[in-house]
Amino acid sequence: NRFARGYGILFASTEANNISQIGENMGQLKKRIERIEARIIDRRHEKETAEICEWFAGAVATLDAGGTLAPDDQELYDENKVS
Repeated sequence: NRFARGYGILFASTEANNISQIGENMGQLKKRIERIEARIIDRRHEKETAEICEWFAGAVATLDAGGTLAPDDQELYDENKVS
């Protein structure tokens, strides 16, 4: 019976270590997912910023050349004009 009790304690200890390791691995996985999500958001933001800059440069070039903007573009340009 001593053997059985010793084996039971060893098994419980091993199981606790396994559970602890699983928890640690899950924590690391969660951090990794958060970093990946942050990179995706950063890339989307960079793309949106580039698109806005490209639109604005085109609008300024059109106006500088004496052209006019489409009504929706003119409204957007006027809303964001610095006085």
